This record gives sequence, structure tokens and C-alpha cells, in this order.
Amino acid sequence: MCAAMFDDVLSLILLAMISNSSDVEANDEGPWGPKEGTMAVIVPLLSSVIFIIVTTLISFLMPAAICQVKAGAMARKCTKEQWRMLLLVIVLSTCAGFVAVAYYSRTTFLLGGFMAGVAFASVPDTLEAWDEHMPQLTAWSSRIFFATIGFEVPVKELFHADALAFGALLTVIAMATQVVTGVFDWTNKFTIGWAMVGRGELGFVMAEQAFSQGLTSKLAFAITVWALLLSTLVSPVVFRFLVSKGEKEQEQKQEKEKAAAAAAPSAAA
Repeated sequence: MCAAMFDDVLSLILLAMISNSSDVEANDEGPWGPKEGTMAVIVPLLSSVIFIIVTTLISFLMPAAICQVKAGAMARKCTKEQWRMLLLVIVLSTCAGFVAVAYYSRTTFLLGGFMAGVAFASVPDTLEAWDEHMPQLTAWSSRIFFATIGFEVPVKELFHADALAFGALLTVIAMATQVVTGVFDWTNKFTIGWAMVGRGELGFVMAEQAFSQGLTSKLAFAITVWALLLSTLVSPVVFRFLVSKGEKEQEQKQEKEKAAAAAAPSAAA
């Protein structure tokens, strides 16, 4: 879990740096700070780190603050359902605030949404309220997200010989570097490693952002799409196989232990 979170945070910081490193928006009105040169990369990096530190401190204070709000709501005879709705309003309002601050501090607005989730991760009732009222909205927003990425894919270049060849090579590299992360839990190294392989949604965002801002060519974008797409398709299949295999091995181990325990009294007699 920590490895996946660390991976997401690094990806969002890279996205902030990419978003601010293009000359396309150099003359556009927008957030403060340089939009060209080295400082256009350094400023988003520093802003992202500072934003993460501040919002992490807020996340430590959030559970106590929400508990006080809940106590006041319950004192006014607020029902459980009403409290969960109020909690969702607080979550979404905080998320909107974090997103705005992230944008105007020259990091990516996605980091604001991510850290808002982190801030409420330890708040009681948040997950239950979210699962009760938000699944339909999140399902549609996920579809829209991937549709917007798909609109940018250059289909002709996608099936170019170079795109297919380098896409396959990049897929192998991407999978291998993610599978290696499983070594930190040697017992389940392959299961954890392959679980990390499929975490490529932010890769699509970074690839689309770099392409739309003119930082990469159509061919480079097509190669990246192939690598992300193949990794996303292959990893669930392998991961499911490894989980199923692990469960069977665990069941066989338990059966052997039961058989050994049952045979022990007979051997003693």
C-alpha cells in the first residue's frame, strides 16, 4: 500500500513538472512564476513538496476536527444518514479547496485531489459514506477520464511498425521495473510486483499532457500508449493467477498441518 502511494505521489510530482515545462503556455495568463526554462521545472517541484508536507500535517489534524463537527451534529439530533451526507459535503468542499490551492501553487490539481483523499483516509465513516453515495458518479467519471485520453491517441501512428516494436520493448522494461518492487516482501514478491504493474492510469495522463503540449511526437506518444495499455491488460491476468496459486498453496499447507496434527496422537499411542 505504501509503495503504491509513493508511486502515485512521484507520478503526480512528475506530472506537475511536465505541465509547467512547455513553451506552449509561456504567454498564457495563469498561475504565478516562470513558465520557461529551468525554473519552470524547479518551481513546480518545490511547490509540490511543500504542498505535500502542509497537507500531510492537515491530515493528522483532520480526524480530531471532524470528530468535533460530528459531536456538534449529533447534539442537534442529526441522524446517521444525515451525518454521512454532511461528511460527503465536507469531503468534496475540502477537495475543491485543495485542488484550487494546488493549481495556484504551480503543482498539478490532481495532487490536490489526491491529498484531499489522504486527509480523510483516517476519518471514521468517510469510506462508508463514499461507498454508499458515490459509486455511480465515480464509475461515470472513470469512463469519461479514459475517453478523454482515448480522444488524443493517434490511431495511424499506433499501428506503425516502429510504434509496435518500441512499444513491445518499452512494455517489457515497464513490467520488469515494476515487478522488481516486490523484492521488499520476498515471500509474496511476484504477487506484489505484478500488482504494481497495472498502476498506469497516471502514466496515461502524463503521456497525454506531454503530447498535447508539444513535448513529445505522435510516435513517442503511440509507443507510450502501447506500453501502458499492454501493462494494464496483462497485469490483472497474471496477478489473478498468482493470487489463485497462492490461495491453493495456502489451503494445501493447512490440510497438511491438519493431517499432521491428527496423526500426532496416533503416533504417540
